[in-house]
Amino acid sequence: MWPNRTFDVFMVNDEFDLVETRLELLNKHVDTFLIGESDTTFSGRKKEPKFAHLASEKVIHILIEIPEELVNEAKTGSLLSRWGVEEFQRDYLENKAREASTESDLVFFTDVDEIPSSEQISEVVRTLKLNKDLETLSLLMPVSFRRLNWLLQGSERWNKGKAFRGGGSGVGGIRYTEAATTTSFGCHLSYVGFDHKKIATKYEDFSHKELDNEHAKSSLLLEFCDIYGISHTGGFYQAGNGFLIQLNENQISSQLRAVKALRPKWFDESPFVGSKSQRLAASLRVTRILKGQSQLNFEQPKLSEIVFASCLAIVHEMKRRALPLVLALGKVLEHFPIVGNLVALRRARLRNLT
Repeated sequence: MWPNRTFDVFMVNDEFDLVETRLELLNKHVDTFLIGESDTTFSGRKKEPKFAHLASEKVIHILIEIPEELVNEAKTGSLLSRWGVEEFQRDYLENKAREASTESDLVFFTDVDEIPSSEQISEVVRTLKLNKDLETLSLLMPVSFRRLNWLLQGSERWNKGKAFRGGGSGVGGIRYTEAATTTSFGCHLSYVGFDHKKIATKYEDFSHKELDNEHAKSSLLLEFCDIYGISHTGGFYQAGNGFLIQLNENQISSQLRAVKALRPKWFDESPFVGSKSQRLAASLRVTRILKGQSQLNFEQPKLSEIVFASCLAIVHEMKRRALPLVLALGKVLEHFPIVGNLVALRRARLRNLT
């Protein structure tokens, strides 16, 4: 019978409610939980383990010691300086998961807020059982943002979480490995249940250093975004323009309804304010504030802002739709001798630089 055992593997920092919810939802589907916790935050701040008390016959708590070199690098001013700690912790945990499992086991390897559903687990089992040469699957997990029923527009294809056959040596980086994606979906509970203090702490600890500033941590900014139903991380230039889509209880998945039963305060049907054009202007303003291009301003968007944001959104969408055509044209042109030779020379130069 395959799998022999099912592992659920994830990293933690201080997400107590999420961990409790995850363990409750997946307990009947999982044989062993592997929880990885480092002795520093991604920003290099030393911390005491907060989840060691969960260790049991079913839960393995792994304390990860971060090399001093990476800790020191994380404390520098570079925007990319914190990612080394995260990558080390993730790769270390992947290797521990492989050591603890065999090829007859199934491993789910996701972030703590990415939770596979029972339907998704069943699909993964069926797919890997029928396709013995298939090693890894990406897990489809649309993003619930700030509330269970606030879907981040444009995030419907989020699939960074992975499921893979256990054992093997692994080289790390499996989160960013290309793999076929499940058709069923779980959920990604991004910032769900977080107030502004919790978000501020997250910004101080996690890899996105660009958000670790007073503007991003402002309680007024978060309130403004919740009122207009937009992303507080500045999503105007992303697919969906940072809009949140509010769903009612009949529209959310059975998995989200199960989460709601455990955490009813994570569900919110308070209506968003403003027309689409007003929300576009609000999203652009937040994006500019977070990029340091504008001062804090939480008044109702003015007509000039609305017109400018609407025009900019149209231009951006045209560019986004044209990009695949440009890339496809580039592939076609590579078959022409002159262009193909130039591309080959460029690639050779880049290989020499690395």
